[in-house]
Amino acid sequence: MPEADNSAPEDDALYEKAWAELEGGSLNRGLWARCYAEVDGDTERAKARYIKARVAQLAQAEKERQEAEFSRLRDRQRSERDAQERRRAAAEAEAQRQREERERQEALRQKKLQEDREKEERRRGLHGREAQEEQEEFDFGEIVANVRKRNSVNPLVVEAEKIDTWGCSRLIRAAQAGRYEEVLFMVAEGDDPTHSDSSGMRARAHSEVRGHNKCARFLDIAERVWEKNGRI
Repeated sequence: MPEADNSAPEDDALYEKAWAELEGGSLNRGLWARCYAEVDGDTERAKARYIKARVAQLAQAEKERQEAEFSRLRDRQRSERDAQERRRAAAEAEAQRQREERERQEALRQKKLQEDREKEERRRGLHGREAQEEQEEFDFGEIVANVRKRNSVNPLVVEAEKIDTWGCSRLIRAAQAGRYEEVLFMVAEGDDPTHSDSSGMRARAHSEVRGHNKCARFLDIAERVWEKNGRI
C-alpha cells in the first residue's frame, strides 16, 4: 500500500524550484560543491542531497521572509495604533481646550453681567441717595425758613457768638448740650456748621458722641448745604 503524501503544496513548489535549478544549471555552487564532496563525487546522490539541502535553504529563506513580513505588518499596525492614539489624545486635548475656553468665556460673561448689575445698583443707589439728599435739603430749607419767620416775631434768646479757649463756637456748645431749638436758631442766623474746635471736631460730631441724634442729623444736612452753597 503506497504511503500517503503529507507534503504541503508550498513544499512541492520548493522542490520544483530546486529541481529547476539542477536542470537549468543555475545551481547554488557552494551548496552543490559541498553535497558533491559529501557523497564522494557520486553525481546522482549529490543531486538528491542538493535538492534536500536546497529545499531546506529555500524553506528557511521563506520562513525568514514571512517572519520579516509579519514583523513589518506588526510594526505598521503598532504605528497605526500609535497614530490613532495620538489623534485621539489630540482630539481629547482640543475638546478639553474648547471646554475650558467656553468656561472662561462664560465666566467672563457672568463677571460682566455681575459688574453691570452692580453698576446699575450703584447708579440706582446714587440716584436714590441724591433724591433723598435733595428732599432732606428741601425739608431743611423749610425748617430754616420757619425758624427765621418765627424769630422775626418772637426771637429766641441765646448767647452771643464767642469762640472759647477750646475753639468752640456757640453752635458747638449748643450741640454739645443737645439744645435743639438753639441749634436751629443759630443755623438759621447764619452760624457756620463747618467750624471745628481745636481738636478738629464740628458741632455735628459733638452731638453724635453725646447721643444728641436729632441735633446731629440736622447739623449733618446743615454742613452739606453750607459746603455746597457757602452759606445757609
